[in-house]
Amino acid sequence: MGTMNDSNTLNCPQCGMKLAADVPGGLCPRCVMAMNLSPETLQTGASHPISGGPAQLSLKTLQEKLPQFEALEFLGRGGMGMVYKARQKALDREVAIKVLASEWQGDSGFAARFEREAKTLAQMSHPNIVTVHDFGEADGFFYIVMEYIDGVNLRSLLHEGKLAPEQALAIVPPVCAALEYAHAKGVVHRDIKPENLLLDRDGRVKIADFGIATMVGTAGEKSGTPPYMAPEQERGHADRRADIYALGVVLYEMLTGEHPTTEVVAPSQKVQVDVKIDEMVLRALEREPERRYQTAAEFRTVAETLPRASEPPSANAMPIQRPINWIPALVLWSFSDLAFVLAGVVGLYDSDASSQIIWLALPVAVCALVLASILHYRCWKAIPERFRTTTPAKAIGFLFIPLFNFYWAFTSWPKLAEGINRWREEEGRPPRKALPALATIYAILFVCGWTLAWIPECDIVFGLADLTVFILLYRLLVKLINGMSSSSAQGTACDRL
Repeated sequence: MGTMNDSNTLNCPQCGMKLAADVPGGLCPRCVMAMNLSPETLQTGASHPISGGPAQLSLKTLQEKLPQFEALEFLGRGGMGMVYKARQKALDREVAIKVLASEWQGDSGFAARFEREAKTLAQMSHPNIVTVHDFGEADGFFYIVMEYIDGVNLRSLLHEGKLAPEQALAIVPPVCAALEYAHAKGVVHRDIKPENLLLDRDGRVKIADFGIATMVGTAGEKSGTPPYMAPEQERGHADRRADIYALGVVLYEMLTGEHPTTEVVAPSQKVQVDVKIDEMVLRALEREPERRYQTAAEFRTVAETLPRASEPPSANAMPIQRPINWIPALVLWSFSDLAFVLAGVVGLYDSDASSQIIWLALPVAVCALVLASILHYRCWKAIPERFRTTTPAKAIGFLFIPLFNFYWAFTSWPKLAEGINRWREEEGRPPRKALPALATIYAILFVCGWTLAWIPECDIVFGLADLTVFILLYRLLVKLINGMSSSSAQGTACDRL
């Protein structure tokens, strides 16, 4: 397994430090060592994540308290303490030193927890677990000396977007191997998340931060990172199957770029992956522990059998999105709007003649409404499901419910525009700023059409405004959607070649 980032970035995007062209993930080692410093971890008994803060211990003070090390720089702060980069003088090697945060130094219970973390980590000797070299107490504060990882954490890779299925599946077996080893020693990690999964320069995956690990069978309090916590963990009870659930959440996030919701949607319904991957992920995410994989070894075995089967379906089997043709809807909608404008003008002088024009134009208006609805439905249908806030059917159907449609108009059009812009951003294209504005204006016109357009004077203004914005909005929508669909089809054809 190699580095999964082909970027030739010459500067770290986090701190601006100059980098070699082959640095994995495009991040410097300093930023990578912030890997397990996420402020989102809940400590035992806490009701909300502990926020980070500035360094409480200067490099000079650290040097004085630990003279056997040369303090090099402050790396960051996590829920339990601060991390520094240092050089171990006796062995002339770079290490990471984790120090108990100063505000906790007077708390004997928290200090005991910190020491327990160190002893737990000291028991771990596995190629996929961050190694602990030493730990102890110096002049009133506890510290742990760990290996310094020169690489990238999984979160930084996910910031660049979801991973290919084969890349995501390649990460699962080594994590399972590490968990299997830890579980055999009676240790549950309880905080598996992308920040704690590291990839070094050789492509090895390592688990960091057993800071909230508990011995299997010990009654534990609520701790962990909420999006990755198993249901039973949120109730204060967790065993090794909680780690399997958390890894399932990580895998789901790698595949789809999203966290699973309470009602988990299969990954293949969001992205193009083999349905066999669905079976594996959904089982890992079972809410009842008894229905999940019972061991990390079982999870690992399933994951290792899938890489060859995880390739996307062939391009020949993929349905190609037909370009959206908006001309028929445009013609009838234009005729309908202009007819109502004419009726409004005539109504200023002859109300009977105005009524006759409206009745004559009514069949065309109905046909225009049908075609415009189909056009709107196809626009919603064309964007990937992960960018939709509702279904295409609801986007159209709810517009015909009186009164509720006044609210729904501001979902049906603005959220469509928002979804298309998010789609463009994922493809590396700039969002169209005019699109949300046009969509919002059209939603306002829709509401006006149901309320004020029956007044002859308003009918004239409304008809002209509606036609103008309809043309501007759907011309842009169709252009963008057809352009994105065409690029996707070309990309698929290139992949096939």
